[in-house]
Amino acid sequence: GSSDKGGFCSACEADAIERLDAIARGAVVLSLDEDLPHRGQAAIFRDKNGALKIETWKTYAGGEAECVLATLAASGMPSYVSPIFIAQDPNFLWPIVADHGSVRAAVEFVAPHMDWREKIGVAKENEQEQDPVIPGCRPGKFLRKCGNGFCNNLEHHRSEMFQYCSRCNRRKYCSAKCQRDDWPIHKLECKVTSSETEGNPRLDDSGDGSSNEAKPLKYELKLEQGEDCVVHGLKGKPHYNGKVGVIGAATEGGRIAVTLRYNDGNVLSIKPTNLYCIGVFCRKRKKKSRVFECRHGLEVCPECYLDFTTINRLAKLKYDGQDMSSAAAIEQCEEIYFSSLSLRPGEESSRTLDKGWPMECIGMKEYQEQRFVLKALVEVKDESEQRLSFLAMVAKTAFITYGGAFTDFVLRGCTKLGDVAQML
Repeated sequence: GSSDKGGFCSACEADAIERLDAIARGAVVLSLDEDLPHRGQAAIFRDKNGALKIETWKTYAGGEAECVLATLAASGMPSYVSPIFIAQDPNFLWPIVADHGSVRAAVEFVAPHMDWREKIGVAKENEQEQDPVIPGCRPGKFLRKCGNGFCNNLEHHRSEMFQYCSRCNRRKYCSAKCQRDDWPIHKLECKVTSSETEGNPRLDDSGDGSSNEAKPLKYELKLEQGEDCVVHGLKGKPHYNGKVGVIGAATEGGRIAVTLRYNDGNVLSIKPTNLYCIGVFCRKRKKKSRVFECRHGLEVCPECYLDFTTINRLAKLKYDGQDMSSAAAIEQCEEIYFSSLSLRPGEESSRTLDKGWPMECIGMKEYQEQRFVLKALVEVKDESEQRLSFLAMVAKTAFITYGGAFTDFVLRGCTKLGDVAQML
């Protein structure tokens, strides 16, 4: 940023001061276990404006943080082991605080042979007035976080403020709104009785085997002018196959003018049968946020290899007036929500990377059209003059989110979610 001078970042320093101030005031809560499966633990603290903020760090980072700290201590530079320096990286600070309680204690642990009093001074008693996240809460007390991943509200572990989900009696929420907002995710794990299953099928239910039958199409795959498409099946000019282009006006003979999204910007006249529609549709609900769906009208569809769960959640938050364009908000959205698609029995054999195909296409051998479209979208560079249309960017994010290479629920890796947030 403009405030960076000579490797110094004033924004990073401000974040570090905010974290250290929260620690000094006792306004920090650390998760005992992984807040996100296979992703990491969480630290919830009050920022300078008094709002609750959440950051995550890798569960295995404790030992790595100690090794890095020992290396910095061996450098002989006191500034490298100062709290203000270490606190600039949450993946460095929080595991140290979780394991040692303070940066000073961690430094003395990794380098006990050094005289730290002489190097960085005598450790002083904390004189700041304590301001815990929950008034009256003392250090060492257990707290419970609201079950909605986007809500950081906390309660005492034995408190009755939060209410359990009435169906599974396992997940607790601070309000009915949080429960409703979290239902698209929670319903995947919520215990469903046999009488409920038929009326409330889970997204990953295989049912009676009818999932292998062709699903009815809700949307007709029309080539809309101004939207993106993918060229395929050209025999006279095969080098254009797999290119993304913008659909233009219809020409004589039923052909369509397509402007390629590449440096040459060639305009081709192509038959509709040689163009793949991206296959993403936007349904706008009256007085509600927009909803993105596949051609079958589904939010999560293994046949289309699309999962719009995170994007639809993002659209709802934007509609509710929340700022989801900041890097911190996007990171939280990426970390909390996971893909709800899993491979069908027998598909594990397709989990190989074919030559010439990007890693995002692993496991998509049986879905040639979707794999072809995804490859084309991935290969479009992010230069401003080549920027994909909104629906194509949504498709790129939803495709890459899953990737098709996993048999269990997996955490998301939405590399383009920030771009989608800006375009919403």
